[in-house]
Amino acid sequence: MSVRIRADALLTFVQQRHSDPGLSLKTVSQKLNVSAEYLGRLFARRTGESFRQYLLRVRVKSAVDLLTNSDHDIKTIAGMVGYRQSKPLRGGLPPQNGSHPEGI
Repeated sequence: MSVRIRADALLTFVQQRHSDPGLSLKTVSQKLNVSAEYLGRLFARRTGESFRQYLLRVRVKSAVDLLTNSDHDIKTIAGMVGYRQSKPLRGGLPPQNGSHPEGI
């Protein structure tokens, strides 16, 4: 499998499973049958950010969408986007797109 296909597979995997609180570079590398170190380097080369940064961005974007377009409370949304607690969505994350999700 080519490097590009693996990077694309990784991005798709993260986007589809970002709501899993156990999602990590290690668990993804096990699913794709490659080392976490290799996958981390590949990911950084392909996206320009670390796996953790990308996952954070995907989760925050999903949370913002849910906060904007649903009637769910922040605790429920936190669980829906992969957090075990709602604290990361209550201002504990760095601002994305200029504001904290709580301010939406």
